[in-house]
Parts: sequence; C-alpha cells; structure tokens
Amino acid sequence: MVKRTVNFALEGTNYSVEYDTNLLKIGGVVHVLKRADDDPVFSHKPSPGSVEYCVGWISPSDWSVPLENSLVVAEHDVNRISAAIGTALSKEEVRRALFFAAGDVPIGKLHLAETWHTSVPGKCLAVAERLHLVALLRRPEIEKEIWWHSAPLINYLLLTCFDILGQSDGWTDFGSWLDRKKDDGPDVSKLTSSDPIKIAKELYEQWLDKYGTKRSFYRFVNETLDSGQRQKLFDSVDIKKYPLPPAPGALSKGSRIETTDKERLRFLYKLRNSFTHEARGTPGKYPGPDRKLWTGHGQAVENGLFKDFGTINWPDVLVDCVTQGLVTVLKQQLALSPSDLVVPNLLADGPGRR
Repeated sequence: MVKRTVNFALEGTNYSVEYDTNLLKIGGVVHVLKRADDDPVFSHKPSPGSVEYCVGWISPSDWSVPLENSLVVAEHDVNRISAAIGTALSKEEVRRALFFAAGDVPIGKLHLAETWHTSVPGKCLAVAERLHLVALLRRPEIEKEIWWHSAPLINYLLLTCFDILGQSDGWTDFGSWLDRKKDDGPDVSKLTSSDPIKIAKELYEQWLDKYGTKRSFYRFVNETLDSGQRQKLFDSVDIKKYPLPPAPGALSKGSRIETTDKERLRFLYKLRNSFTHEARGTPGKYPGPDRKLWTGHGQAVENGLFKDFGTINWPDVLVDCVTQGLVTVLKQQLALSPSDLVVPNLLADGPGRR
C-alpha cells in the first residue's frame, strides 16, 4: 500500500485526500460517496449510496486526478446542432437527446480519446460543424476564390457525413477492435487459413463487415434516410448508359440503358472517395448566379458500355439528406430516453469534452 495525497477533481471542485495510489489507473473506477454535511468519501470499493466515477487522467507531478461519470455535453454543442437543423426539433429536444446519449456511454470508456468522436453527441456535432462549414464555403466571395475546388470539396464534406451518421453504435477502429475479447471483437472460429497474411485479410474483412466506411455509407442511405428523401437523392444522380460499339443512333434516348438505384449508390460512394484517394475534382465554370442545376462528373467506358455521369441540383440535395439524417439520429435518441429523465435547463459552459 502506497498512500499519498491525491487531488481528485470532481464536478468543478478539488478534494485533497489520502489514497492508495497503487489502486489508481487511467480508466479505472473510484467510488464516491457524497455527504450533505461533509466532503465526499473516495474509495476503490463500492458502498451503499456511492457512485462510480472513471479516472480520466493521472498527473503524477501533483497527483491531480479528474473524475467523470458521464460524457460531457455542453450548451455550446446544443446551440451548434440546433442551428444546423433549424426548426425540425426544438432546442429543448436537442438538449434532451444529447444529454441522454451522453449518459448512455459506458463509464469504462470515458477515458478513451475516441469515445467522444464515436459517441452520438460527438458524431452529431461533427456533422453540424460540417454543415456550417459548407454554408461558409457556399458564400459567393469564397466560391470565387476556390472555384475549381468548390464543388468537389463541398460534395466530399457532405458525403462523408453519410458514413458518420450511418456508423454502427460503438464504432471502433481496426486496431482497437482486434483487442476486444467479447462477442463484438474478432471471431477466430471463422478463420479458414493458417497463413498470417490471409488471416490478416480475413480479420480485416470481419471488421469491414461491421465497421467499414462503405457499410456505414450504405446504411445511412438505405436505413437512416426515409423513402422520400432517399428517392430524391437517387433522382439527383444522372447516369446515362449506352451500348458499344457506337452505331447510328447509338446515343439516342431510345438506346439508353436503365440505371438502377444500386448503381447510383455505388457512384455516390465512389465520388465520396475520389476526392481523397484520387484528388479528383469537378472541372467547369466557377460557381455563380448562373450555375447550372446539372453538373457533369466525367465519362467512362465500363463493361462494354459508354457512361456519362452527372448530378442534378447539388449540393442542395446532399444538404437536405444530411440535415434529415441528423434529425433522424436525434429523434432516435429522444425515443429511447425515459419519460422521467431529468435534463438540466442549461448544460455545461464551453464545448464538451473532445
């Protein structure tokens, strides 16, 4: 046993107490018993009426130890998300949805750096901030300066919101997933090879199947968007397909081959990736008042077909999709929250934990 003075930071107040530092570790639990007429009691063991707090950090220089029992969501976050969705939900509803979602994060994950970013409040705020950034980028004076990059950058920012909002609960990166020992980690019983390279590929396929970007992207379109908005999205994608080799009348409307929604979805995902993986933009006139509703995205010959890719009324359609998706995620949290949940009228000052 090594007892020394530990400075516990609890809900805005510091308490200096003698504590066995061998029992402290980042991500560990300290049980706190609050008393009306005295300072709280801190222990590594639970007692009647005590509350679990997570050790978020340990500063060995002065043994400062911040304690948390919930993910921190701030009023700043409520305001930013409310501004993004307009009148679709009241500020009180947004606050309730975020407060409930924050409280639903397991205490054992509060110390992890990725917890905020993979949480519902973190993802909602990230999407709200991207919608705000898109609004800034669409200002005429900014579009004029970055004209060649304007459309691909805006489309990329909005399309990546698809996979943010479509991520499964408890999303985790590949490395962290490998360390999981429970049912949501690697299933070694499904491995079919003894070759280490093939094993790595099989494990990666398992992770992709659950947490991959493509799965999240498709999940957003197919499950988060309602049928009406999903159809508007597909209708905004124009893929003209004609048979090859060229023949008289080969490019007439009568010879055009039907495009399926699956093909449109594949195009959307490919467009999302082309900006980062191929540095590919959308050439054309700089955006302005005479901007056309139809925008070309290039041509290609694939599987014996000539294809001409375009979009209609972008980025407005994408903005509507992302906004509706954000509202849907918040409504899901509202539906899950218990009727007796007590929500403060105002949350903490400043931005929540990042």
